[in-house]
Amino acid sequence: MTSRIDPDTRAVVVLTVALVATLGAVSFAVSFAGLVAVAEWAELPRWLRWAVPVFVDGALLAYTLAILVQRARGESTRFSWAALGTFTLVSVGANAAHVLGTGDVADWRTLVGAGLAALAPLGVLAATHTVADLAIARPGVVQVRDEPGQVVDQVAEARRLREVEGLSHRAIAAALGVSKSTVARWVGQGGAVEVA
Repeated sequence: MTSRIDPDTRAVVVLTVALVATLGAVSFAVSFAGLVAVAEWAELPRWLRWAVPVFVDGALLAYTLAILVQRARGESTRFSWAALGTFTLVSVGANAAHVLGTGDVADWRTLVGAGLAALAPLGVLAATHTVADLAIARPGVVQVRDEPGQVVDQVAEARRLREVEGLSHRAIAAALGVSKSTVARWVGQGGAVEVA
């Protein structure tokens, strides 16, 4: 039994996705407050102001997922990246402008507040992208179940791919759907494999 955490277990991935999703939700809430206030500047009626943060920051979620789908299909992602960048800049600018518009620009605390507010949409973007990368398999990666017998089979296959076919750790990792460090550990073991 090893004292190291295996990053390829379902429990670690689920925990990581849950933590990052929570950070994304909190970032969305912080950005939401600033964008609702900025919606007033657009002379939107009070009952419709909630739609501005959903429209602007929701686009970060939508275009990140679109990029992943397009990447998996082998399609161009240029338009989605451009849209993602545009909506991110709009959200960052609007959140910072909200703080700068209500505070004394000469006061350093207003500038720090504007910088902090501008980070919120970047948090939404980072969380969305990270969750999507963790939760959605890359194209060509074989999905493997967490069953002890299957892990031992994977170790044998990793060793065979290295010794017989001469593949690199990176190529083996891609073929088996595990990390490069996991392949290095498997290939380096000469004896039995410990399965939790």
